[in-house]
Amino acid sequence: MFLYLVIIAFFLWIAVFRYKRRNMYKLAAKIPSAGIELPMIGVAHTLAGDTEDIMSTLQFHSYAAMKNGGMVRMWLNHLLYIVMVDPVDLEYLLKTCMEKDDLHRFIRNIIGNGGIFAPVSIWRMRRKVLVPAFSPRSWRTS
Repeated sequence: MFLYLVIIAFFLWIAVFRYKRRNMYKLAAKIPSAGIELPMIGVAHTLAGDTEDIMSTLQFHSYAAMKNGGMVRMWLNHLLYIVMVDPVDLEYLLKTCMEKDDLHRFIRNIIGNGGIFAPVSIWRMRRKVLVPAFSPRSWRTS
């Protein structure tokens, strides 16, 4: 009886999780895939092996992106990754959408807004102040 309740609770959790993310699934469906995604694990099976195998898989995805208008999607379990090859699109994306992922948000709740864990609005201002300190020119003494 307990096992049935656990299974029902698990499937209800999956249904609620997918319902909350339904808009992301709709948008992701508009982006072409490289054609090798499996249900539930996505492209995880293609990323197994040594570094040569992983690099050839990533190369395959970048070539597929070139054939499909500059981008393809990759699902890695529940995480959506988008492979982009157009430098103009990448520049726009990096300048406007640099929010950190869930792990960074979790660590930020524990540590606070220090260093790399700050949101983009805070991080960008601090980066402009800190970059000259790590430049090789600042290491030289006159």
